[in-house]
Amino acid sequence: EWVEEEVLAPVAHRQYEFTVPRLVRPAFARQRRWLGELCRIAERLLAQAYAALLPQSRPTLIVFVPSFGDLANFNPHLHVLAADGAFLPDGRFVALPTVPATLLREGFRRAVLDLLLRDGALSNALRARMLTWRHGGFSVHSQVSVAAGDAEGRRPLAGYMLRAPISLEKMHYDAVTGMVICRSRMHAGLKRNFQLMPGAQWLPLLCQHIPDRYEHLVRYAGWYANRARGERAKKASPQAGLPRRRRTRRLRLNSG
Repeated sequence: EWVEEEVLAPVAHRQYEFTVPRLVRPAFARQRRWLGELCRIAERLLAQAYAALLPQSRPTLIVFVPSFGDLANFNPHLHVLAADGAFLPDGRFVALPTVPATLLREGFRRAVLDLLLRDGALSNALRARMLTWRHGGFSVHSQVSVAAGDAEGRRPLAGYMLRAPISLEKMHYDAVTGMVICRSRMHAGLKRNFQLMPGAQWLPLLCQHIPDRYEHLVRYAGWYANRARGERAKKASPQAGLPRRRRTRRLRLNSG
């Protein structure tokens, strides 16, 4: 509700979902700071695509960083809520075509592999082989969208992007056996729709999704960036043109 009321512009929006292959996911579990690098890669790719269509424009992006799959397994990926267009410096919004998923996927694949190579998580030989794979595990989906006036459609979409790793309604703990069972939809990799394990094993599975200190799970970029929104709010405020009141400092005198 806060995003709908305070952040989102009344324009059409689209969801872009970026995923990485299972082969490299453990590297992001060991170095969660690389999740921030994934965000910057997606932001840069979308900004470049919009700028190529409309020079000097600013994209309109909110990037969410989930680290979990359907069964709380570690699956780092990105959800991007982006306007179907961009804003010009004078504040005018221009609708633009959807950025091709194939273009984003190739740019995302190369940038992520370069990141892992640079930080020593991937060898140059493995990077070269992965670039030749026809189905390398990198994907970008952009089929979900909401119309400009569909405020009710934007709310659940934002809620889906920023959800908890597990729903308590899907989880059951048997105090007698100490076992936890979690049910969800069929998992493509695990080939089942449940997780069954001792509670002592289930807790570390959940704890791997706890963000590091100062780690941001939601990032605002372009027209939605905190600074950009602050500047617009300042210009719109009736007090924006008034001089700032001088503050006087009070001195506390010690008795005696």
